[in-house]
Amino acid sequence: MIKITLEDIEKVMNQAGVDYKAAKEALLKASGDADLDGEENYGFSEGSVY
Repeated sequence: MIKITLEDIEKVMNQAGVDYKAAKEALLKASGDADLDGEENYGFSEGSVY
């Protein structure tokens, strides 16, 4: 089971500019790793609306 903390979700939300649901889904796809080496956008394209 992947452990995702609220802090991880907030970090993705702030860095990628997405909402809670999109941030959580991105973390699940990244196996819960909020520190993706150089992957600052977590797979979101710039200017995308989620």
